[in-house]
Amino acid sequence: MMNTMEVLPMTNAQAYLEALMLAIVAPDDEKSLMAQGLAQRAGATLSEHDRTLCQKGIETCMEYLREYS
Repeated sequence: MMNTMEVLPMTNAQAYLEALMLAIVAPDDEKSLMAQGLAQRAGATLSEHDRTLCQKGIETCMEYLREYS
């Protein structure tokens, strides 16, 4: 029997968050730029308030990782 993972749709905010994180942790500049493009497209669907909340969430996450990793 095959083990399959169910893929659930994500919101635009989730896509924006994941793309921002990918842009930060990408292994090279090319992949980082690709992720930045994805973030830009997903972020275009969000309000400025929601984009700001997402960005602050990513900043908080990165600060936590720097402090406790």
